[in-house]
Amino acid sequence: MVVFEPGAEIPARQGPLQPEDACKDARDLRISTLENELLTEREYLQSIIEEQEETNEEMQSANEEIQSASEELQSINEEL
Repeated sequence: MVVFEPGAEIPARQGPLQPEDACKDARDLRISTLENELLTEREYLQSIIEEQEETNEEMQSANEEIQSASEELQSINEEL
């Protein structure tokens, strides 16, 4: 059962759209657009960070392999 109480009504818009309403709508649209752009940029930057971390791990692994090979060559060199 739904009961409507007097005074709880939302007033209907009277007359044409006022300039301040249009400005508010344009501002709200701009804010929404900027928020979407910000979210897109954050996601892009996060993907770059993840890619950079992956590259760093690969470089660290390659560096460890090179160090190991260098130590092995140094050991062989000392034997000779």
